[in-house]
Amino acid sequence: MEHVLVLLVMLAGVTHAVFPAAETNCNATQNTSACSVALGGSVYIQLMANASGHQLRCKKELPSGSTNVFSLKKDKVVIQEAWRNRTEFFISNGTFKLSNVEKADSGQYTVEVFHPNGVLLETKHVKLDVQENTFPIVIPVSVVGLLLIVMAVTCCICINRRCRKRYPALRCVETSCDGRQDTTQCYGALGGTVGIQLITEATNLTFDWLKNQTFKILSVRNNIVRVNKLKNRSSLTLSNGTFRISNLSYTDSAEYSLKIFNLDGRETENRELNMSIQAPVSTPQLDDECLPQGEVKVSCSSEAGDSHQYSWTLDGQTLPDTVLRFPDSTTNTITLRPGLTGQLDCLVKNNINNATASKNISICKGFTWDNCTLSNGTRVERVVREVDAQCPNLTTAATTTQETSSEATTTGKETGTTESAVRSSTHIISSNHTSAVKPTDQPWYIRHILPIAGSLSVMVVLLVVVVGVRCVLMKKKKKEGTRKEQESEDAQDVTYADVRIMQRQAKPRQEKAHMEVEYGQVKVSGRRRQPAEPTEDDCVYAKVVKR
Repeated sequence: MEHVLVLLVMLAGVTHAVFPAAETNCNATQNTSACSVALGGSVYIQLMANASGHQLRCKKELPSGSTNVFSLKKDKVVIQEAWRNRTEFFISNGTFKLSNVEKADSGQYTVEVFHPNGVLLETKHVKLDVQENTFPIVIPVSVVGLLLIVMAVTCCICINRRCRKRYPALRCVETSCDGRQDTTQCYGALGGTVGIQLITEATNLTFDWLKNQTFKILSVRNNIVRVNKLKNRSSLTLSNGTFRISNLSYTDSAEYSLKIFNLDGRETENRELNMSIQAPVSTPQLDDECLPQGEVKVSCSSEAGDSHQYSWTLDGQTLPDTVLRFPDSTTNTITLRPGLTGQLDCLVKNNINNATASKNISICKGFTWDNCTLSNGTRVERVVREVDAQCPNLTTAATTTQETSSEATTTGKETGTTESAVRSSTHIISSNHTSAVKPTDQPWYIRHILPIAGSLSVMVVLLVVVVGVRCVLMKKKKKEGTRKEQESEDAQDVTYADVRIMQRQAKPRQEKAHMEVEYGQVKVSGRRRQPAEPTEDDCVYAKVVKR
């Protein structure tokens, strides 16, 4: 709202600058005159034909008295200070000009005309009415209003067209259904209308139409509609027994039953009807993407609708499985083998409507057709990368591919598939006939299976050799450690010693002789040995020498 007000002010200023307030001419030569002028404009009030040689005095009447506006004496005009910037008087034609008129300028003006000798000749009364100048406001308001109307109409048209194209559910989609048979399946469009013929003729009949066996939707008794729970969006035509329901919603999906009664009120017939409400599908969008192997991945997406069903055609022919990377043409995404060209169509539909989108498919960038001729005269055409465009040695495969090509030709004739539709990544063209064969391009891991297997074998052999050498070295090292340990244990066997002291006869002394004893050190290894009882043969005698 603020933006609109700012726009109005700007337009008003522009309008005032481009279209200034109008000028008004007023003839006040009579004794009493009335003039109307627009606020902010200018007014020319002619008091006499020529004021030369006259004396004039112009006053404005106020409730408290009068105030002078201007005076003329001896052909000299004197204008009061309050009026000087916007007041002029032209003596030659006796015209008084008031510019930039204000609201306070409204009122009664008195002009006194004197003879040069000072005698009053006449008095003129002029009533000035200043009115609001609506011109600068009306124009911008009108312009803004017109622009808003144009914008609203344009937006409505654009939205309507866009919605009609992408969201058909917003259109008045009407479907029909014959409910005169039992267990009838009906479909209605979300937001649309469905016409259900309940009976052939509804005159002189009594029947009820129920939802889910319990909720009574419609009840008719002898041509009189007694109950209609959907009266705000439905109508019943008794002449043909058709019940029309508009503005359908998902809640209208249900099981309905029609019960017909005779004049005695007994039920004579009961029919079941199942109604399913679905949103119409919108126009799909096609997006394609080139894969590293030259294949083309195409996706078909429809934003609106329920229960989408997809189907594909190339140049008007159904796609065979031979041209698909994954043989399934009922999904919204397919992958085409390299080399396929033509107009690809995606059809999306449900039980309400269908919509189609088309896209021209060409060879992926960086790929090209490579033509080769075998030694037997057979010409091979295939799709390869531009850097790999060279003829391989296909001589050995000539016989097999020719036999396969004849079978493919027969199949193509039976299915009616055009040559462009079944065109694959490799073509074998002999001197007698031309035929399309099943694509021979294989995944990289299939084409390089032999080098990969050889590399893996070499790695396994090297691993076995390394493990074997490691095991031998560890075993040898273990044996050497065991031998050294055994030698160390043998060197540390226990040696027992039996030490005896032999005394020599000597002269008796008063003091006891000092004797020296030599001690032996016994070492015991950490390894346990079987206990053995020492024998006399194992004793070692040591001779003690006294120094």
